[in-house]
Amino acid sequence: MGVVGNGSGAEVLFARFRLPRMDAETVLKDLRALKGLLES
Repeated sequence: MGVVGNGSGAEVLFARFRLPRMDAETVLKDLRALKGLLES
């Protein structure tokens, strides 16, 4: 994950590599955690 300045704001870059044993719920859990961090 990275944050890049963009004018008066910023862009967050997020890369998630899917492993063979991951399901959609695992990915959603990570995205919800990221959302919580960004909104806090």
